Amino acid sequence: MRKFYQGMMILGVMGQCGLLCADELSERKAQLERQIAELKAKEKERQEVEKLERRIQELQSQTKQEPSAQDSTSQQTTQQFQKTYQSPQRNPYLPNVVTQEMRDAEAKEMFGKNRNGILLGLGIGSMKMEYLSGTTGFNEDFTMGSARFGYQRFPFNKAFGLRLYVDSFVGNGRFKDGGVVTQIFTAYNADILMDLNIPNTYHYIGLFVGAGVGTLQFSYVPTSIWESKTELAGKSGFINFGAAITLDAKHRLECYIKQPALNKYDDKFYWQTSMLLNMTYQYAF
Repeated sequence: MRKFYQGMMILGVMGQCGLLCADELSERKAQLERQIAELKAKEKERQEVEKLERRIQELQSQTKQEPSAQDSTSQQTTQQFQKTYQSPQRNPYLPNVVTQEMRDAEAKEMFGKNRNGILLGLGIGSMKMEYLSGTTGFNEDFTMGSARFGYQRFPFNKAFGLRLYVDSFVGNGRFKDGGVVTQIFTAYNADILMDLNIPNTYHYIGLFVGAGVGTLQFSYVPTSIWESKTELAGKSGFINFGAAITLDAKHRLECYIKQPALNKYDDKFYWQTSMLLNMTYQYAF
């Protein structure tokens, strides 16, 4: 019996040990499962962080490429403009130098055309005239209006140019007795122009000189029935010289002198005229 009880006790102890080992294994298993879950959660977070970092890098790369694309588009537009207007490209060795040709190309874009083209002008002037006949006399300043039409060109858009045009001057005055004096000049002219650009603008200052040939007409209509109408007509040469300022490549203001070569006549009456001082506005199309 003793041995039986001893055996039963041993079996009870072994059963308790088995239960203890089972509990420890269960606890260990649960601990390992928790560690695995934590590791999986950390791995998932790491993958999400890496995904976000890659997205940020892609966005940064796209942001860097956009200015390059804009620059490329701007360069293509500039090249197209240069081809359209046949304007010279910048010197690669002097990229910051702006040439006269480049200014004219830009002026052509802004104002339709550059300084070359058909011209129209209107002006007003004054000249001193002396007239003397047997019964009356006139010695005063004479106001005259003028108009011009022609063409001007600056070869290769340089400082020097040439202008061909016709202009006409008409004016009349009245004597104290009511008699009317009329004077008309019409001339075909050729002028040499010199224009200097004002830096960083589309404005120019210049000088010009030229010559012309045309007709000169003079008439006096008296009020007295005892006097007849007096007329003089003939050909004359003209000399032109003056200064000018051009605004926005199109609007030209000139102050100049026009000197007729034929300025004196003495037969049945005495007539003399001096140089004509004139101011003209000219527009180039």
